[in-house]
Formats: sequence, structure tokens, C-alpha cells
Amino acid sequence: MFPPGPSQKVSPNIVFPYFFSGVLALVASSVFLFFSSRDLIGGNFLDPKILALVHLAALGWITSVMTGAFHQMAPVLLNAPLFSQSLSRVSLPVYLCGWIGMVSAFATSEYRILPIFASLAAFGLLLLVLNLLGTVVRASNLTLIGFYILSAILHLTLALGIGVLLAFQLVHPFLPVDQLTLLRAHVYAAFAGWIGMTVMGVSLRLIPMFSLSHGFSTRPGWIALILTNVGLIGTVVSQFAGYGGVASLCTIVLIAGLVSYLVQVLLIIRSRVRKLPDPALTGSLISYLYWMPLIVCMILHHTGLVTFSWNAGRGGIAFFFFLFFGPVSSLIISQLLKIVPFLVWLHHYGPMAGRLPTPLPRDLLKETWVTAQLALYHTSVGIGVSGILLGSERVLQAAGLGLLASSLILLFLCASAYSHMYIENERKGGDHEQGGSAPTPVICSGS
Repeated sequence: MFPPGPSQKVSPNIVFPYFFSGVLALVASSVFLFFSSRDLIGGNFLDPKILALVHLAALGWITSVMTGAFHQMAPVLLNAPLFSQSLSRVSLPVYLCGWIGMVSAFATSEYRILPIFASLAAFGLLLLVLNLLGTVVRASNLTLIGFYILSAILHLTLALGIGVLLAFQLVHPFLPVDQLTLLRAHVYAAFAGWIGMTVMGVSLRLIPMFSLSHGFSTRPGWIALILTNVGLIGTVVSQFAGYGGVASLCTIVLIAGLVSYLVQVLLIIRSRVRKLPDPALTGSLISYLYWMPLIVCMILHHTGLVTFSWNAGRGGIAFFFFLFFGPVSSLIISQLLKIVPFLVWLHHYGPMAGRLPTPLPRDLLKETWVTAQLALYHTSVGIGVSGILLGSERVLQAAGLGLLASSLILLFLCASAYSHMYIENERKGGDHEQGGSAPTPVICSGS
């Protein structure tokens, strides 16, 4: 099983701004989806409005939340203190300005300013890369999760480099490389590399932690790590080299890596102590059902039965919509609903644990609201895919409204949990005046 990590506290003033900026970007993505439904039905992935939505979801929502989670989890996962909390405070405003400018440039087709904001967003994320690499260097030894983190930040660096090149190439072509080749490499490195490896690695830590799983083999996780990296790197290199046969072989390896990851998750779930999971943990388990049609679509694409190209019509757009809002976003939402209350408990109630009555992390969120949020989100994703495939603007707009409502509920849940950081301070302060050292917080069975 995975070894436990030490208590490595990072200031909540660093972590939570990333979380809230990400959730606000999810709200904005839902609004953008509602007003751009006609463009999505058009079936051209390279449409400026679709590119704006993709970067709003990928950079604003997914990457922001993952970056916040990295700041909190990396010290624990790597068994080393965070390299620099000051660097973390600088990277967020730089990154925010960058991705907001990029989305605006795509939405208004003002490509002249795209290289500026792309460089700004890349610089903000490179500060994260430096921070994580500095933390990795401090680690005494790398576990399975540590190698996932290292792989993710290396893929992020590659995706950033290709992305900035694409931005300049779009405005001032200077490379003898087809833009679609660069775009394919960028998508693989960013989505399968950075987002995929991060989701896989962090989930392999969080799911055992919150489901109280132990005694399971990690061999499928190692196999998934190796196969996914080999398949991904081989695919990107073969795209540049023009070796179509090698790219197809690497796709098979990549699919095998995803299957191995799902086997690892299954082993974790089967060994869990908590047999009746709470709604957020149930949402995490449900999100893995999305991986099945994803793998099927990849196999169909590999065999040539189905083609997903940049202008493949509504089928291709539905696939990318499902990719963003299905397996990845649903898992992030479910894990966020576990991480936020736990971190609030850790920073606010942890020092009082054992000396004063304190709530459990699960008590910081109303389970009925969590259940409603997850049910509404999953339903909206299904409606969205159906709306794109049917070519119905109204159905897709209904999905946008559903996603907007679910994202607003998510924002409310996170804010309500975070509000505990600023309540009962009198009781906490009065207790500290009486003296006594705070015990080291532990993960309790009621988390």
C-alpha cells in the first residue's frame, strides 16, 4: 500500500485562492457554453469560440484546481516541505492574467495579443514547475505517487513550450512545421500528459485516504505509469516525425496504460474499509464509469471505425466535450468536495482536536446539497453530449443551465466550508491563551 506522508502544512491563503478561482472559471465555462451552443453544434474544433471554451475549462477550471491541490498535497506525497510558499503567491496572479487574456483573445479572435498572454500564462505555470521541482529535489525518496507528479510536471513543461510556439506561429509563422501537427502534440502533452497524469497520480493517493483502503498491490499503478508515459511520449514524437504506424502502436500502449490505472483503482476500492461511502466518494467512483466509453472511443478511433479530427463534425465535438466535462471534471469535483472540508478542518479545527468538541470534516458540508450537486452535474453532462450529437441548440443550452446551477452549488458548498475558517475564533483564541500545544492533526475515520 502507499506509505503515509508527514503533516506538511501549507498556508490556506495559498491553496484556497487557486480552488476558488478554478470554481469561478467553471461557472464562467457554463455561461460560455450556454451562449456558444450554436458554435459547438457547428462541429469545427478550431472555431475561435470553441478554443476559448477549451482553454477556459482546461486552464481556468481544471489546471487552477489541480495547481491548488498540488500546493497542498505535494509536500505530503513527496515527504518534503514545499520549496517556496512565496513563489506560490506570485504565480497565481501572473497565471490568472495569462489565461484570462488568452480566453479573451480566442473569444474575440484578437490573435495579435495571444502570444503575450500565452507567454504570461506559461510563465505563471513555470513558477509552479520550479516550485514542484524544488520540492522533488528535497524528497528523500520518490514513491509511485512522486513519479506521477514528476511525470505530470515534465509533460506540463512540454505542453507549455508547444503552446507558446503555437501562439507565435499563429500570428507570425516562423517554423517549417504544420500547425495541426503542433496542435496535436500540444493536446496530447497538455491533456493526456499534464491533466491525465495529475488526475491519475493524485487520485491514487486521495481515494485510499478518504475510503480508508489499505493492503492493496500497487503493481497496476506502476504499469499504468510506465505504459502511459511510453505511449504518450511515443505519440507526440511520432506526430512530429510523421510516423503514422508508430503513432498507432503508441496509442495502443496508451490505452493499455489507462486500463492498468482502472485496475489499480478497482483494487483500491475492493480493499476499502468504509463500505458505505459518502456522496462525494460515491461521485468519485461514478466518475470512473466515464472512462469506459472514453477507452471504447479511443479503440474505435484507432481501428478507423470512428474518426475524431479537428473538423469531424458533431461527433468530434461531442467527444471533446465528454472528455473535458466527463471523466476529468467529475472526478475533480468529487475530490474537491472531500479536500476542501478536510483542509478547513486541518487548519481550523485540527489544533483544537482532543481539547474541545470539534466537528468532523464531513460535517462541514450538507450531504443533501452534495448529492444534489453531483446528480445535477452528471445529468447535465449527459444532456450536453446528447444535445451536440442531436444538433439541438436548445438541448445544449439546457445542459449549460444545468452545469451553471451545479457549478454555483459547488461554489456555495466550498464557500460554506471555507467560512468555518473565520468562525468560533473567540473560542479558539481563548483556548490558546490557556496554553498547551496543539496535537498533530490526523485523518480521522469520519473524514
